[in-house]
Amino acid sequence: MEKIKKMLAVVICAVITVTFTLTANADSEQNGFLYRFIDNSNVIEISGISPNGILSDAQSIELPYSLRGVSVIQIGKSAFTNNGKIQNIHMTENILQICDDAMYGMKALKSITLPKHLSVLGKRAFSYCTSLENVSFETTELRQIQEFTFYGCTSLNNVILSSSVLELDDHCFGHCLSLDKIYIPPSVTKIERTAFYSTKNGLTVYGDGDSEAHRYAVKNNINFIDVSKKNLNGLYRSISSAQYLRNRMNVLMYTEESVAAFTEAYNNAVEVKENFFSTPDEVQAALQSLNNSMSGLQEVTKYDIDGDGSIMLSDVVLMQKRLLSNYNYSAREIYAADFNGDGAVTLADIVLFQRYILSI
Repeated sequence: MEKIKKMLAVVICAVITVTFTLTANADSEQNGFLYRFIDNSNVIEISGISPNGILSDAQSIELPYSLRGVSVIQIGKSAFTNNGKIQNIHMTENILQICDDAMYGMKALKSITLPKHLSVLGKRAFSYCTSLENVSFETTELRQIQEFTFYGCTSLNNVILSSSVLELDDHCFGHCLSLDKIYIPPSVTKIERTAFYSTKNGLTVYGDGDSEAHRYAVKNNINFIDVSKKNLNGLYRSISSAQYLRNRMNVLMYTEESVAAFTEAYNNAVEVKENFFSTPDEVQAALQSLNNSMSGLQEVTKYDIDGDGSIMLSDVVLMQKRLLSNYNYSAREIYAADFNGDGAVTLADIVLFQRYILSI
């Protein structure tokens, strides 16, 4: 009898253990997300979207920080595979891992920001996301872009890898037919030969001259831009000087043409500064143009009403004619002709101007 009791106790324990294991590994649902515990731990992964839940037709989703008080730290294998509706996914910073095939074939997905503490980005994680245009690598802990991670992302444009990345594996950016530019930081010391297999013919790699990126580009006949040659400090200083001038200058003091040239050069310099993929030549050209435009600001000649470069009685005569015809002065013309400084061109200015002409 005692032996039977012991055997029964063992069976009951086994059943309880199996039941717990099945419960821990089975998908649960909350707020439209499917989730499961990771290896019976106290953290969970998102395993998908409930087919009949509140997110089943969502075009934009925000991953939860936690579910039922338990931290969500990863996106499970094939969690969103072939989802054709979701266009944007916002990830919280506690996401540490995106597993293999997690977002494979999400044809509507347009952009993604990889969270700061992401350390693992699985194989084929974004393969065939054909609408994906932008990936922001905000992660500071990701070390490797694995095999086929972005393979077939035919709309992916420009990519800036974070300085934490060390390795680019086979086909990781393969068949990215719209990829024009990619920045590969000097931290990357290994690039597999097929990393950019069947990528756009006009691809340009940006990086430091003495880097694995440079060596890879040369070896594979890919255009390379050495970003270490950018004179960004000089451009920053000129833009700062131009901003100071813009904030304090009276544009009416300068000719319309010189102000227009300065404004155009300033706007172009700011655009070049903010464009990560601007080339050293573009930076130098913007710097030179801005400096030239500042030194080329041409002051309006006061009292030269007819614009012939000299101040003569003919300028007074023109003012008289304009006064009689109710001429509509522009702000810059008022600045040039306002002899008494009252902000308008009147008979008083003509009288004072005439006296001035007769006195010289």
